[in-house]
Amino acid sequence: MKVLVFGLGKSGRALLSFYKDKAELWVYDDKEVDLEKLGLEFGKLEFYNPDVDYDLLALSPGPSPDHPVIKELRKKGISIKGELEIAYEHLKGNILAITGTNGKTTTTSLLKAMVEKQFSRTFVAGNIGIPLIGYVLDSKEGDSYVVEVSSFQLETMVDFSPSISAILNITPDHISWHGSMEKYIDAKFRLWEKGFSKQKKIFNADQSFLLDQIIQRYGTTEEFYSFSTYKKLDRGAYMEDGILYLALDERVELLALKDLALKGEHNLSNALAASLMASLYGVKTEIIAEVLKEFEGLEHRYEVLEELKGRRFINDSKATNVDSTLPALKSALRPTVLIAGGMDKKVPLAPLFEAWNPAIKHLVLFGETKLQLGELAKGICDVYIVDNLEEAFSKAMDLSKPGWDILFSPACASWDMYENFEVRGEHFKKLHGRLR
Repeated sequence: MKVLVFGLGKSGRALLSFYKDKAELWVYDDKEVDLEKLGLEFGKLEFYNPDVDYDLLALSPGPSPDHPVIKELRKKGISIKGELEIAYEHLKGNILAITGTNGKTTTTSLLKAMVEKQFSRTFVAGNIGIPLIGYVLDSKEGDSYVVEVSSFQLETMVDFSPSISAILNITPDHISWHGSMEKYIDAKFRLWEKGFSKQKKIFNADQSFLLDQIIQRYGTTEEFYSFSTYKKLDRGAYMEDGILYLALDERVELLALKDLALKGEHNLSNALAASLMASLYGVKTEIIAEVLKEFEGLEHRYEVLEELKGRRFINDSKATNVDSTLPALKSALRPTVLIAGGMDKKVPLAPLFEAWNPAIKHLVLFGETKLQLGELAKGICDVYIVDNLEEAFSKAMDLSKPGWDILFSPACASWDMYENFEVRGEHFKKLHGRLR
């Protein structure tokens, strides 16, 4: 078997590890490839040769479907599969899959915490943590795999049918990668293409756009479960009068909203989604409630740092689009300097300013989108344009006073300047640490 592994990040290297004793291997990456170094770890490898008749193109999730090499191999009729799909074909155990524009990582982590309290062999994978293919060789029947699934991973998906699956929300994102909003939406809905009737499918009943898409595609919501922060549901999870409920065979009270460790309306949705998925998987209600009381959140997602120089610092680097920054803006109560900007994903940025919180006194911008955001912010608040995060942090310190917040919530991807949002967030935290 001749396999070309495309992309040499975490997923690509996991694919090489999986196939190294099963196939003849070729590799491709747009960055320079050190075959000798790779060979020491994965055995004999060759760089991509267009004249080889490959049996399989094994894709990492990052490369665009319009990449010339991928397009050429597609023309030749070569089988193209993503790492996640290859893992699914060989994995033993049950998959609980979560996708959506925002909230995936928090919901995935929360669900994993719930499931592992009852089922010891529980693992997290996909767009968070270890690539799913990395678990295949040691997987066992009865294992539980909680998988965060991105639109990049779903783009090429043909054969993927989790036991339980959820679409949390859909808003404009990654348009430059997918080519259009329609293609982005189609990618998300590939989650339910295979084994539709066998999956327990969950959606956000509060998002009218998502509900409309489901009705348009399937004609009904009868085969679905849903969650809502304000609607009473017969089949799902919801909040009513400050109490979180599960409504499946019967209505069961989970806990009071005041006891939920995760704060913010967006996190209430994530908590309801995770609770519903856990309950459908058989996790006891008391375990779900216990985790909801304990789980406080994730690094880089509205992470409140130590107060220094009289100022509170909030690292929200994981806010890689407008919709993920909006909850942070709504949460601002003290006078705040917002640091934002990053890679241009060709999505609308104007919604960031449509319901501006007057607590946001100054806006400091950097990255590819800085001028575009600056134009949109004119007349709304004071705007300052800088070249990088270090300058932005320094400017925010100059503009703020003791008793203020400095909020780093970029509303844009990190890839114009950083490898990922984690590296960007760590840079912000390092700058914060220098104040000690």
